[in-house]
Amino acid sequence: MRYDKVRHLGIPLIAILFPSLVSLGMSAASIPRPRQTVTLTGPEAFDPDVAPDVLMFSPDGKQLLVGGSALPENRLAPHLSVFDVGTRKRTVRLAGHSACVRDVAFSQDGKLMASCGDDNEVRLWDTQKWELVRRITHQEGGDQLLSVAVSPDGSLVIAGSNSSFVVAFDAATGRQLWTLDLPKPWNRGQMVVGLRFAQGGRLFVAGTDSGRVFVCGIDKGKAKIVKNWSVFPEDSNLQDGIPELERIDLSPKGDLVAVAAYLSEAAPRKEGYGLSLWEVATGERIADLGGHRTGTFAVAFFPDGDLLVSGGKAAEGEKAAGELKVWSVRQKRLLAVQQTLKKYRVWALAVSPDGSRLAVGNPFEPLVMWRIDTDSGMKK
Repeated sequence: MRYDKVRHLGIPLIAILFPSLVSLGMSAASIPRPRQTVTLTGPEAFDPDVAPDVLMFSPDGKQLLVGGSALPENRLAPHLSVFDVGTRKRTVRLAGHSACVRDVAFSQDGKLMASCGDDNEVRLWDTQKWELVRRITHQEGGDQLLSVAVSPDGSLVIAGSNSSFVVAFDAATGRQLWTLDLPKPWNRGQMVVGLRFAQGGRLFVAGTDSGRVFVCGIDKGKAKIVKNWSVFPEDSNLQDGIPELERIDLSPKGDLVAVAAYLSEAAPRKEGYGLSLWEVATGERIADLGGHRTGTFAVAFFPDGDLLVSGGKAAEGEKAAGELKVWSVRQKRLLAVQQTLKKYRVWALAVSPDGSRLAVGNPFEPLVMWRIDTDSGMKK
């Protein structure tokens, strides 16, 4: 029977498609909808107990990169280590950086890894042998490199500086290809704290501590800004606290940007700080998730793009315990809360490629890992 005939007879379509629901007296509004649940189990320790500034799983999920500037035996020593995920033991220690390692990135096939840091260098590594392939020193625009990304095909490396520059290098030769100066606010400096490639390397997204997100295109060997917006309200330069964008992450499809932001604890809480989701194509905010009570300092999408994890502090106070929150991107709601670490906020986190593990840390405490179990059940 065609629907238009059913409609004229005054018979609801749901009665034709689901007669059993009608016999049970159920309305369309009461039909159960799938609701995902998330359970975190752990934490599990690593050996040795390295304290991280940055974390990243290899594309195959078998290794975890840990970088920073704090080791138990020397709190000021820069470090970059490779851990086996299965055993949680260090397999390689990569020497070379003379100051804090700020960011790491893999090519899509996992054969090339890039690291950058406060020594103003990008280092390229062959991950098959974990040997240094190339050392690149940035010659202009700041004295620190805070973020790095590798194009999917491994041919291009971009790095973000502490003075608003994004610099591109040829991965094969180390030659500098171009420099893009991101417009700065009139009343403050600007550091590029996050970089992510999109659309097969034709676009990249940059996040700055001033709260601006830049979508940039690469064409004919040059980069240009396609779109940019501020994630903070217009009155964000408050007398009692200036907000800072801490981290960004790009959804697997490249259509959404997640932004983690912080406002000093003395300042009043306002919408627009914490954790928010933005549409890459339009620059429109699609969700203000709220984040953590005292600001959000880390964020990462799960591989399927349906879940998002954020890190911050569980309560007020400089030494409050760290806190993890797992969110449903589609439903824009909180699924799980987990306290982790003991003395400080969550500063770095990474989700494994299969979504089953979550590495968590900060520069002052040993790295830990949580097991993640997700279940899509039918709940009313």
